[in-house]
Amino acid sequence: MESRAWFSLNKTILILWSLLFSTISQASAHFNCHPGMVEIPGGTPGSCYLLRPIEDGKFIFRKARKYCEKGCGYKTFLPTPRDFSELEAITDWAIGEGLPRYRGRPDDPAGYWLGYRRKQKAPLEQPGDVYTNAVKQIREDKSLFTEYARPGYIMPDIWRNGQPGDQTDKRDERCTAQKKPGNFYFIGADDYACARRQLHYVICESPLWSRLRG
Repeated sequence: MESRAWFSLNKTILILWSLLFSTISQASAHFNCHPGMVEIPGGTPGSCYLLRPIEDGKFIFRKARKYCEKGCGYKTFLPTPRDFSELEAITDWAIGEGLPRYRGRPDDPAGYWLGYRRKQKAPLEQPGDVYTNAVKQIREDKSLFTEYARPGYIMPDIWRNGQPGDQTDKRDERCTAQKKPGNFYFIGADDYACARRQLHYVICESPLWSRLRG
């Protein structure tokens, strides 16, 4: 009787170990980067990154976002660094992968899009519209910028000095980018028009939370 109970207990333990191993293996697969993507030393922990080939060119925000979501083969997003050190690590890695470096000339290349955006609009709709305090408050309100993939997550204060809301004309700059990569003076996010021929290169990020969610 005791030997039968002992055998049953061992069998149960083996089944539980098998289930645990299977769960760990599946979870481990989510921790791994997708083929072609890499982790960046100093980047957001758990995130994997991909630089769209520079020869593909620069894109407006919508097309950059679409490429990360559908065009690169995986469900990814524009990068959302959490502090200046992560932003700098992503920039340094991208330069090493071929992202054009800022050289101090007026015709220097653009930077790359970030995954933060202000959803609320603050336009000057008619020529000659006055730049009112109401418009100014919206454009300068850092708390209105959130992750476009997770609107409940407010953008950390990784702004460059004087940002956001430095434009007082019809440009309602609701998207964000790291411009002029490679120069310490420009480290930090700038707000940019999401369209209006504003072009930047594309980096895609696969955050750990996205891979775990499947």
